[in-house]
Amino acid sequence: MNDIPAHLNRRWYRTEPAAEYLTWKTGVPHAPATLEGWRVRPPKGGGPEFHRVGRCVSYYREQLDIFAERRIGAPVRSTSEVQS
Repeated sequence: MNDIPAHLNRRWYRTEPAAEYLTWKTGVPHAPATLEGWRVRPPKGGGPEFHRVGRCVSYYREQLDIFAERRIGAPVRSTSEVQS
């Protein structure tokens, strides 16, 4: 993967930059509204861990990386190999 863009090279992120970082990391679009939804309605497996600082929500890059790696499936050679 290419070097991280300078504006995304930080230790923690608010919601919008976190969504942009996940999009860069996985190559799959992640909207800020999706992260907001996962905080109140977690899907099976949940969204990335976050921290509250007063009323603000922060995501640490290490947690976003762990989340992104969990979402990327194992390599397959055929769609028949995909487990749902």
